[in-house]
Amino acid sequence: MSKVVYLLGAGASFGKRISRAEEIEADKNHGRITFINPAALAYKITEGLPIVTEIPERIGYIIKKLETIQLAELSEKTILPLGQFGGMGVTSAREMFIKDLKWLQEECASHATIDTFAKKLWLKKEFELYKKVECLLALYFIIEQIINKPDNRYDTFLANILTSQLTIPDEIRIVTWNYDSQFEIAYKEYLDDKLDKDLITNLRLLSRGDSIPPFFNPSIFKINGSATFREMRSLGAFCGKGADQELTESILIELLNYYVINLNKDNNSCKLSFAWEDDSEKNKQYWLNLEGNTQDAVSLVVIGYTFPFFNRNIDRTLFDAMKNLRTIYIQDPNAENLIQNIRPVLSDYHSQTKIIPLTNVDQFYLPAELSI
Repeated sequence: MSKVVYLLGAGASFGKRISRAEEIEADKNHGRITFINPAALAYKITEGLPIVTEIPERIGYIIKKLETIQLAELSEKTILPLGQFGGMGVTSAREMFIKDLKWLQEECASHATIDTFAKKLWLKKEFELYKKVECLLALYFIIEQIINKPDNRYDTFLANILTSQLTIPDEIRIVTWNYDSQFEIAYKEYLDDKLDKDLITNLRLLSRGDSIPPFFNPSIFKINGSATFREMRSLGAFCGKGADQELTESILIELLNYYVINLNKDNNSCKLSFAWEDDSEKNKQYWLNLEGNTQDAVSLVVIGYTFPFFNRNIDRTLFDAMKNLRTIYIQDPNAENLIQNIRPVLSDYHSQTKIIPLTNVDQFYLPAELSI
């Protein structure tokens, strides 16, 4: 079915950074005076999302933002529902949320990646803490996407490939390890309010853990699920409006509501669902659907993905499905070095497959094999 498959990792959402020194210089050139908080980060994300090494510091940055939000008297009296346990006030919920974020920050800093910590909890069968990590990660990434512009490469990519019906062509399939919502936020700009209600359907996006509707043919597979919640309105409704967008009181209360709901251990609202989690029938159907949609690929474009040993078994499953690959493009600033990382996941089917490194990452690569 698909002729070209895209495989995305965290580098595909890296976006752009500017140092505080560059920001000050730019402001000088525009006649502005910049007041820098001594506790501010040494850099500023102008679009996109943090990579794993940046997350501990960024969580600390988010905590400071949460602590400074002023609550009106009426908001302080708001009670957030807590299922059979009654409810929790907004002030108490914020304090508990910040405490949990500090815990997550410490664990991020003491492990190679946050995914490493999550899998450790899963292997130890500490499922209550594991569920907490998923919930906190989802809320953290939602906040990052509120205060930062989306990586602009997603917008350009969609402008290049979307059909006149605003769908992704059948010859393209996208498989992403990322649980962010960069595709959804970028795609919203192409829809009117009426269509936005069915954003996920229009984008033909399937997160691992979702039920597969009859006759649904996905274009995008999110194999780690999605950092959002089942009851949540479209992220595009309040995400991606611009860098430095402030967290408002109303947004804080909405996010705390999801946090409190997920304190109930019987609730399964969070859609972040790591690929290693289970062997349920629904999960098996997900992988069969993915394999069926990628088996005809002749080209693979890998963007911002380093093929960590952590994911090797799943990567092998992905590549085993793509037996007809003629060309693999690796798009990354360190593309040459990543060639050795990809070889362990290849099989005998790929003995004649060409691997082409691409170090220019200004835009997502569109191979000549595409006929759109």
